[in-house]
Amino acid sequence: MPDFSDFNFDPFQTDFSFGNMTPTAQADVTGPPTLGILLIEMGALTLEQLEEALKIQLEQGAPLAQVLLEGGFCSQDQVITALRARPNYG
Repeated sequence: MPDFSDFNFDPFQTDFSFGNMTPTAQADVTGPPTLGILLIEMGALTLEQLEEALKIQLEQGAPLAQVLLEGGFCSQDQVITALRARPNYG
């Protein structure tokens, strides 16, 4: 476990580095694939389309599935198929 004792949580601090700690080269990403990634893997969506949909999602605060459907990025069948492919889908 990293030692965070060098980290200062002073709200007026401008440098929030961890002292002698070096960041890892790659983030450890675990968990089920996201809806967007599944749709890309299915060939239903391109990376550029996903990026555009995510921008719209951020602006509107709507669920990604809603943005994809209302924006015409994917069909309802494609979204449902991708959601069902996710582990632990209820």
